[in-house]
Amino acid sequence: MDREPYRPNTKRKQYTKPKYEPRSSDEPSEKLLAWFAARGIPAEVVKRNGIEARTVWMSATGRKERVICFPYFRKREVVNVKYRTAEKGFQFEKGAELLLYGEDDIQPGQPLIFVEGELDKLAHETAGYRNCVSVPNGYRTNLDILASAESLIGEVPKIILAGDGDEPGRMLEAELIRRLGPERCWRVTWPEGCKDANDVLVKYSAEELRASIENASPVPINGAFEGHDLTIDVMRLYETGRPNGVDPGWDNLAKLYRPRPGEWSVVTGIPGSGKSAFVKALAVNLALKHNWQFVVFPAEELPPEENASTLIELWAGEPFSPGPTPRMDRDTVLRGLDWVHDHFVFLNPDEGGRGLDAILETAKSFVLRRGINGLIIDPWNELEQLQSAGQSETQYIGESLIKIRQFSRIHKVHTWVVAHPVKLYKSDDGNYPVPTLYDIAGSAHWFNKADFGITIWRNKTDDSQPVDIHIQKVRFRWCGQIGLAQLYYDKVTGRYREAPPPQPGVLIDSDVTESIH
Repeated sequence: MDREPYRPNTKRKQYTKPKYEPRSSDEPSEKLLAWFAARGIPAEVVKRNGIEARTVWMSATGRKERVICFPYFRKREVVNVKYRTAEKGFQFEKGAELLLYGEDDIQPGQPLIFVEGELDKLAHETAGYRNCVSVPNGYRTNLDILASAESLIGEVPKIILAGDGDEPGRMLEAELIRRLGPERCWRVTWPEGCKDANDVLVKYSAEELRASIENASPVPINGAFEGHDLTIDVMRLYETGRPNGVDPGWDNLAKLYRPRPGEWSVVTGIPGSGKSAFVKALAVNLALKHNWQFVVFPAEELPPEENASTLIELWAGEPFSPGPTPRMDRDTVLRGLDWVHDHFVFLNPDEGGRGLDAILETAKSFVLRRGINGLIIDPWNELEQLQSAGQSETQYIGESLIKIRQFSRIHKVHTWVVAHPVKLYKSDDGNYPVPTLYDIAGSAHWFNKADFGITIWRNKTDDSQPVDIHIQKVRFRWCGQIGLAQLYYDKVTGRYREAPPPQPGVLIDSDVTESIH
């Protein structure tokens, strides 16, 4: 299949500055002020936020229309403008940066309210809370925009989530909690018959809106719950079913193992069995099938560019290097690198930054910036082992695995840890026994604390045999079961397959390759 020549964009994304100048000398029209007054928002709030009425070309209708202009400011400069028609049509400035509405109102050290619309932000200001921001596109907002305000948000001690009270609003709330961290998040419950802050202001009063904010409840981390506290969540489980993880990309393995956010897996196997190759292939499957993003600490496969090259190989289904099978062309490499950029972050910290706490703290930053879904630590023994004085290895591993579990659950990230077993000895047939989780060096905590336990075993005397994927532990039965799946390893591309790979010289998965390009 012929493709257009690839032209990579090596520059940082450039945004267009709006040709929009606030008319600071003009008073808003009476009609505009009356529109806001009907929604409980006074003239002084409209003026302070620079809101105007103008005639603008709206691409959705293909004509000029009279619209309300909501300028988005950063350091008092207009970065974008949202235009709203009477029929609730919306349009931003083409090519301009998306950001939080009200970013300039974030006060480090002070609580911050998050809402889903400009009117809700203005409603809170009317009630006396200027420290409020709105996501620009409601529940559809790509929350990667939080990265542009990371330094400001990072200084906020308490975040009050006051979004819409419908199902999409709850989905947005859950993702904000995941990215911002539940330890500082509180959520609002609106009065009966109200969906959002502006509803409360119009149907009740500013005092009732203030009461809703003051009565916000903390998001539980590891708290205690009475049954009625869980009514909404339990009924949602009843209607939709327990979350049972995601398809790992191989049908025979999906029956046994379905990783899900908030849990962690330990992967073991003797040297050369393919532990790292399996985890890497699994990550590529999850990125392709579910658009997952990963932070990877690949200590045994640095520098990062070499790790990236193997991911490109898995993505393309073609070899990166010359050999008996035709290698991928330069365009494919560059397209693959774009894909890797969208789904993977590699960690290569200096000495002193390779301990578990540092890795988890960096991964936490990328939960906020990119909404990562997975963390891979490969292998465990390459982390700096920062044991306290007098602390045994068993105690250290136990405490460390608790940290991994807490990180995974709090931030709804699935973590994989590749850990080597103790030295095992060959049997008479030239193969090693299948390690168990209790064989992992250091501690039985590996079995006790993991949500999933996986052992990779390869026949060392016959490369044509499939690789055994032993699922040795599954904490929750609705996410899998103990058992054995077999996959064939393709040396040409690093992929794992449910059938033997083609012989060298045959192009692999050309249909898949072209579809993802």
